[in-house]
Amino acid sequence: MESIADYDGLLAVEPDNTSALNGRAASHLKLGRLADAKADVARSKVIDPKNPLTLTVLSTVAFAEGDLQATIDFASQAIGLDSRQSAAYANRASAYRETGRYQEALNDYNAALRLNPYASRVLYQRGLTHFRMTNYDQALIDYKASAALNPRDEEVSRGIEEVERRKAAVAQPARPIDAPPRIAEAPPGGPDRKAVKDGATGPDVADPEDLASLCSDYSEDHTLNVILENRTRGITMREMENKEKVLEAREKKVAHAQKQRRLCPAWKKVREQEAKKMFTANLRAELVNEPACAPFRSQIESISSRLVGHPELEQRSEAAMLQMAMGQKDSYCKTLGQLIGPYLELRDVASRCNPSVAMGLHQTFGSVAQEARQNGCR
Repeated sequence: MESIADYDGLLAVEPDNTSALNGRAASHLKLGRLADAKADVARSKVIDPKNPLTLTVLSTVAFAEGDLQATIDFASQAIGLDSRQSAAYANRASAYRETGRYQEALNDYNAALRLNPYASRVLYQRGLTHFRMTNYDQALIDYKASAALNPRDEEVSRGIEEVERRKAAVAQPARPIDAPPRIAEAPPGGPDRKAVKDGATGPDVADPEDLASLCSDYSEDHTLNVILENRTRGITMREMENKEKVLEAREKKVAHAQKQRRLCPAWKKVREQEAKKMFTANLRAELVNEPACAPFRSQIESISSRLVGHPELEQRSEAAMLQMAMGQKDSYCKTLGQLIGPYLELRDVASRCNPSVAMGLHQTFGSVAQEARQNGCR
């Protein structure tokens, strides 16, 4: 209430002060006064229609009203005017999550946390997105990071409890009454990686093309969800008439998911390694094959051997952000240095012989380096 009184005093002197109007609107929202918040932010928008903070607050109001498309629209406008609006990214991410656009939600939550690594509620919201995707391990990481920043948040504590309960249910799922015997799980460690690549791990692997077909829609989260759903759900009255067929259909779904879990992780890892090699190899080739870069060839070769390619780059970047969120600045700086250092070295070399490659590397990694410096890395 004191903050609202402060804004009241300022607005009595400067009635067109959009910062005060937006601040008072945000304070009203925290108190659940949606109508008052709408009135203040609407007035702010009339005064300055292209104020990114006003548009961010409008996206918050829209989300509070349940208007998800308006939330996305206002937040997108705010980001377009000022890409540093972390709250706009978080608001748009929440709207994406509620419409089932989970990957877009994660992308925006990641952007919000890059701008504000200590936002405990954003960590919680990203964890909730992972939870909806049944990515329970990642959800637990985000929830615990949020709890470390704000131990008194009861919603986060409940989230941690629910994730642990779900993980236990996946580990030891209940079976439907009179269900057919369970299909044996794969042996610990899964199939041999080389054998999977060669298509020779046993009778349920035909050839690499069959693996590509089997694993084209593979997702660890999805397979866990399929197994959990079909192993824990009971039989409805309507299904009782065709009970055997229902149980058989469920077992087929479970068997397919289990087969994916046996074979696809190794296949996916091989494909990711191939993608990584292709990413770094193409970058190296573009410089090595450039005649102007001939004097720097040995330097290019040396730096290229230390490049970390996608998707490992993205995964380890997220690990660095989590380190920063947990207050582990030294680890954060070391991880980022290992990831982007060689790319920046290559950028500096490329600037002397292939400006287009240098510009691309700068656009991709320069902002990350700047962010690291802002966070105290040398």
